[in-house]
Amino acid sequence: MKFFSLPVLLLVAIPVSLSFLPNNIGREISAAPGMRVNRVMLFRAYPYEVRPGGSVTLEGSGFSRSLNKVYFDGSNPITATSTNGTTMAVVVPNSLPEGQYQLTVSNTLGSSENPDIKIPIKVTSAPQPGPTIKNASLSGETVTLLGEGFTVQNTVMTTLGNSSATLYSDGTTLSFRLSELSQYDQVKKQLQGNQYLFTLWIFVQNEHGTNKNPYKLDIVL
Repeated sequence: MKFFSLPVLLLVAIPVSLSFLPNNIGREISAAPGMRVNRVMLFRAYPYEVRPGGSVTLEGSGFSRSLNKVYFDGSNPITATSTNGTTMAVVVPNSLPEGQYQLTVSNTLGSSENPDIKIPIKVTSAPQPGPTIKNASLSGETVTLLGEGFTVQNTVMTTLGNSSATLYSDGTTLSFRLSELSQYDQVKKQLQGNQYLFTLWIFVQNEHGTNKNPYKLDIVL
């Protein structure tokens, strides 16, 4: 039987020109591959749960080496630096009350604030680690994940869409069916009966956060 490879996501690294920026800014700020250098963007923050005085790593684009302000719900600004323009370590203020906060970053290029993109963290005196996927396997249409940090209410997010309902786990094992993913039927219809090799990238999200890196599982659709 012949299988075809199905391209899911194509990332293109676009050369970034700094010639239009002042000399000092051009040396200060870098962009993630494929992202514009003249725009501040914030993609995620981890870990999700952190204690006051703890450290959070931000990932994004357009960070400055010395000119960044990080805001917690638009206030409590702190200064942070980035060595590469795409990652930045931030220390949560000790005085910050417990609760959930939306993060934004600003510097000479502007602000990462975007009403459609929320980057939250939870400040708590007893932070719990987010989920971790150590192994994944497919049997029939059922994917079984082995790992840590799963809870009684989990959501799976993949390149075939998200799980249609919250998923129960005993803490180390989590299972779901491919047909339960929101884009599965649409993708199968487009394949028109052909079988394709497909890379399923998997995230698990629950009240303690999301696994830091997606798990890769190659399947046949």
